[in-house]
This record gives sequence, C-alpha cells and structure tokens, in this order.
Amino acid sequence: MPKALQPIVLTTIALIAFAANSVLCRMALKDEGVDPSFFTLVRLLSAVGTLLIIALFTNRMKGLLSQGSWLAGFALFAYAAAFSFGYVSLNTATGALVLFAAVQLSMLIIHSFSGHRISKSELFGGCCAAGGLVYWLLPELQQPTVFGFLLMLLAGVSWAFYTVLGRSSTDSMSATAANFLRASVMATPLILLIPEQHSLGDKGIILAITSGAIASGLGYVIWYVALKHLSGNRAGLVQLLVPMIAALGGIIWVNEPITLRLLVAGLLVLGGVYVAMTPWGRVGKN
Repeated sequence: MPKALQPIVLTTIALIAFAANSVLCRMALKDEGVDPSFFTLVRLLSAVGTLLIIALFTNRMKGLLSQGSWLAGFALFAYAAAFSFGYVSLNTATGALVLFAAVQLSMLIIHSFSGHRISKSELFGGCCAAGGLVYWLLPELQQPTVFGFLLMLLAGVSWAFYTVLGRSSTDSMSATAANFLRASVMATPLILLIPEQHSLGDKGIILAITSGAIASGLGYVIWYVALKHLSGNRAGLVQLLVPMIAALGGIIWVNEPITLRLLVAGLLVLGGVYVAMTPWGRVGKN
C-alpha cells in the first residue's frame, strides 16, 4: 500500500468500527433487552481478551501495564458506560447528534488550549459537516431527557479526552490493551446494577462480544495508529462521518431507502470534511 494512503485507509477502518459499535449497541440494548451495565462490562472484557491474545502472540505481554495510563483507562470506562446508559433513554438520531457534537466541540477546545489555531478551512469545513449532520437527523430528533442528554454529553467528552491521550502512544496495541484492562476493572461494579428480571439472551451477549472484540478492541488499536496522522481538531471532525457510514451500512445490508435528505446531508458532511482536511486557508499550526 502506498505510504500516502495509509492514514486514509486506517482512519476509514477506524470510523467503520465506530459505526459498527453504535449499531451493535443499539441492537443489544433496544432489540435484545440487554442491560447497559452488562453490555458495558462484556464489551470491555471481550476487547481485553482479544487484545491480550494478540499481545501474547506478538511477545508484548512483558511490560504491558507500563503502556497507556489509568487516566486513559478512566476516560475509556466513562465513555463506554455513559454511551450504553445514555442510549437507553435516547433514540438513535438524538444520541448520535449529542455524542458527535460533544466530541467535535471538546476536540476543538482541547486543540485550541494546546496552543494551536484553527485554520479557515477547518472552521468552514467543520461548520458544513456539522450542519449536514443536523439537517439529516433533524426529522428524527426528539426532546432528550436531561439524564440521557448529560450521559451522552459525558460520553462525547470522555471519548475526546481518550482520543487526545492516545496521540502520545508509542505502542498502539499495547496501550489499547492496557487501557481496556484498566477500564474493565472500573466497570466490574456495574454488574451489581443489573436487574435480575432483565433477560440477557444469547444474541445480546454475542452482540456485546462482537462490539468489544472487533469493533472496540481492534478498531481502537487502528484509531490510535491513525491519530498519529491527524491533528486534534481533524481527529474530531472526521468522526462526523460515522453516522453517514452507519447510514451507508443500512442501505447496503438492511435495504434502507436512499432519500434526498440523506444525499444532501451526505454531500455536506463529505464536502465539509474534505475542505477541512485540505490546506486551503490554513492560518496556524496543526
């Protein structure tokens, strides 16, 4: 693969994993009735299992816990738990809008406080992409509950901090494995919150394992690698593509219709991200 294409390919794979996570989470919580605390714990433990197996076969077990940090582990735990519990009281559109708005705004603030200036192309492109996302989701938006809104806001902010912390990682696989292990320790008490009458179901467990082992574990390793090629603001911006990728998956796999609203929104989001990723109008360091 040409070296110039590696960042694009890695980022695309990571974003597909993020979209898959959203779909798997919603299917498990809404369709299968899996408790959010159980889903969070199984998701994290599944990721740990997958990454530890990879670490074992790649001789990375020694000194594994020296990678990552407890702060990154806490950010990952806070994101995973808030994401699961938040989606219980929010529909897909509202949850997606709050989550990605929080991620983008948090990344923008962190990027600015780090001494970086936002380029004109990033500002204009970001506004176009965010506007496209709002335009697409607007018909399905519902008045969110205060609790659900705050939880999804927490998920977005936590994910932004986890993304920023991942930029300094020297061994993406080991750091991700160590962070998931720490997050799993923090998530273990959540199992006590599972109502006994809640049906967990085999399919729900499979969804949680798939989300953890593949979409989270492997997806986040790839994301940590991709971050080395993205500025802080652009790392937040490209994630606005996740809902569009999920919509594309719905068209391909679930035969969902292609609407004019989706096409217009897709053009705005894709066009905005493209403009933001070009050097046009750059006024400061990225």
